[in-house]
Amino acid sequence: AKVAGGGRGASGPNSGGAAAGARGALVPVLPELHTEVSALRGKTVAWVLWSWTVPFLLWAAATGSCGPLLVASALHAAYAANFSRTSLATQARVLFLVTAALAAVTPLGSVLFATLLAACVLEVAVGYRTLERVLYCVPANRPENREAFGIDFVSRVFSEPVGPPSRPFSVTP
Repeated sequence: AKVAGGGRGASGPNSGGAAAGARGALVPVLPELHTEVSALRGKTVAWVLWSWTVPFLLWAAATGSCGPLLVASALHAAYAANFSRTSLATQARVLFLVTAALAAVTPLGSVLFATLLAACVLEVAVGYRTLERVLYCVPANRPENREAFGIDFVSRVFSEPVGPPSRPFSVTP
């Protein structure tokens, strides 16, 4: 599929841009996560990867066979890490992978699978990046926002409107 807008976007500690990872892209020919796929009417590479993850997640939840989900999640995390090893986008995918691995080996697997499925569906359906919002609450992930952690802050993080996919998630202080 052809991709549009393959240029480098915003960069910063949680942007997912090439400069965010200290050394830039390891494989520079790959389109960045926020690049639009023209064949899919403006959907981004990130949307495609999350959409690709949903069937593996459903399969793992239904059958208990988690190998395909873990491989897909590892590839998804590696794709994001290609551009930045520290961005919220990469951290969200690593968090997804770790949670999927825990779901595979714990008695609470069905609860964890349901949580991951909800995060994926929200991401694919409306662009609501649940895992990035959770990670944004960690002070080290929001150097531009030194607001104190509390109920008001968390409420603002989770009620912040969905922004364009090319912009990293943030909340204005």
